[in-house]
Amino acid sequence: MCYNLSMINKSRLWLGLRIGFCFFGAIAIGVYLGQLVQLPDPITSPTISPTLTMSPTTPVSTLSPINTPSVTSIPNSKVETTLPSSALIAKVPFIEQAPLKNWDAVHEETCEEAAVLTVVHYFEEQRQPAPAEIETELQNLIAWEQKVLGMYEDTTVAETARMLVEYFNYGERVRIVELTKLDDLKREVAAGRPVIVPAAGRLLGNRYFKSPGPIYHMTVVIGYTETEIISNDPGTQHGAGYRYDAAQFWIAIHDFVNRSDEGMASGAKLALVVD
Repeated sequence: MCYNLSMINKSRLWLGLRIGFCFFGAIAIGVYLGQLVQLPDPITSPTISPTLTMSPTTPVSTLSPINTPSVTSIPNSKVETTLPSSALIAKVPFIEQAPLKNWDAVHEETCEEAAVLTVVHYFEEQRQPAPAEIETELQNLIAWEQKVLGMYEDTTVAETARMLVEYFNYGERVRIVELTKLDDLKREVAAGRPVIVPAAGRLLGNRYFKSPGPIYHMTVVIGYTETEIISNDPGTQHGAGYRYDAAQFWIAIHDFVNRSDEGMASGAKLALVVD
């Protein structure tokens, strides 16, 4: 077989040109793309930190109280020894903790909120609010407690004070008083101040409580006699002007410790007062 050498040379030349064109074309394209995509120098290029909206890392329930009143007691040297034999504060509304008679699991835990509303309505209006109004106020307080305290059940005196200080903006008007004797409580009432009192509920002996009664309870003391403590007790529909035996009431006064009779019996004897 014979070959045309000129044609072979031309073919080889053409093939070489094509290969060279592809090679240098690839280099040109690579250089062009490299100019388009340039990675920043990791040392000299500025970095931009995104702005993040973050929720607090500390759970709300563990935040320290804001402006919670400290426990105070009155020096004996400054306490007047003479008290009236009886006293009764007029126009204190009766706020039931289940105003619509719905004694469900929620309303079994709202004695503290009802006690606070009793005092607030006394100082603000001295009128008896309607049941539907009370229910709305209770639900608003519960929502606030869940947001601020992380719960609403079994609030201590200090936690209950926060409702008055922060929710109702009562500030320095709020005092937590250490009770050393029953006269400390009577003295506040004689001065015209309803007193919120925590108690081991089963020690109160309230005949209207469903047996065996609440482990923890709060009531509002509005008066006294020589033998009785008069309260507007939110824990029963019969609580307006309810009269407790004074000696028994003193035994029952305890701040919340835990949900046990033994724990409650060791709680401090405190009271919550608004000036």
